[in-house]
Amino acid sequence: MHRFLAERWIVAVALSLTGTAFSRGAETPTAADLERDVIAYRKAIHSAELSLEHRLTSYPSGKDPVVRNRTTAIYLLETKLRNDVTRISGPDGDSTRATNCRNCEANGFHVFYTDLKEPNFEIMLEMHPVAEVLNQPATFPVFDPRALGMAADSSPNLAKLKSFGEWIGRADRSDPTVTRETYHGQDCIRLEYRFDPDTGTVRQWFNPMYGPSLVRMEKEFSYRDMVYLDSVETEYGLHGESKLWFPSKVTYSRKRDGIVDEDEIVTVTVISLNAEVDPKLFTIAGMNVPAGTYISGHPISEDACLWNGKSIVPYGESVISGQSKKASEKQGAKSYRGFLFLNGLLFLGLACFFLVRFVRSRKKGDL
Repeated sequence: MHRFLAERWIVAVALSLTGTAFSRGAETPTAADLERDVIAYRKAIHSAELSLEHRLTSYPSGKDPVVRNRTTAIYLLETKLRNDVTRISGPDGDSTRATNCRNCEANGFHVFYTDLKEPNFEIMLEMHPVAEVLNQPATFPVFDPRALGMAADSSPNLAKLKSFGEWIGRADRSDPTVTRETYHGQDCIRLEYRFDPDTGTVRQWFNPMYGPSLVRMEKEFSYRDMVYLDSVETEYGLHGESKLWFPSKVTYSRKRDGIVDEDEIVTVTVISLNAEVDPKLFTIAGMNVPAGTYISGHPISEDACLWNGKSIVPYGESVISGQSKKASEKQGAKSYRGFLFLNGLLFLGLACFFLVRFVRSRKKGDL
């Protein structure tokens, strides 16, 4: 009950703050007030379950567009954060799941698991101290869902952000200009600044109707004599008992000298916001890891470990979960029957060989 009241108090404070800075009849807010309100509104989200569908398209010069589809399941509970990315690949439409989970199984540890099936690749689960993987976002990507729509970048690159509000209130920027502007027929606040190095301009449009929230962001910069324009546009929906506005669709685009280089559409399904999330989802037992999976780096053991379907055991110990044990027994019986069959064939072959030799020797004797 106390937690429920505390959650409502946080949301109420966020909304009350935004009401002062964004009142339609009030003066244009300062950049500091504007950014404080937006960050406070997203920080009011402390738990979430989401399902994302991604469609990322690249447009190589002179070639057909390349489309990549994937889905991401996201679970957030305070400091615990899990991303499950599923990709469809191969002619048979096989799927591959990669799980990255921060502060999972044990606080301060990052769990990585993939069921990738390739020759000479052993399916395994890795555990690393979070401090060791923070600087390896490409290898162990996990992004905070509160970053959706908050950076002009594709969703895979959101894992590189040091915080979900990294592009809100940056320290390495010029003094921003703040103006009121009508955007898509709605009263918005536009903020513009230059960032370091002094070759880039950022433009942001904030809509008070959605919390407030960032509805569009552009990042324009020059690189190797070409002008790049990265943009992200976000649509919002009001969700459930939380009464919070959250992205329902995020569209990213990169243009190079005015020509689209790549784009991404992310469709967001909100399962829950600020509701109870099962803590088991942040443990190995809740990750649907098959029995017999090798575990590397588990903090409770310096030796290699094995997930047996129910618990973690020393590597080399038999898998004891019922399903795996039955499968093992079935495989053993099948192998034994095969052994008997092959031996029978060998015996029959030898018998035929000696019979033929005996018959030929008799014929020679008769002659």
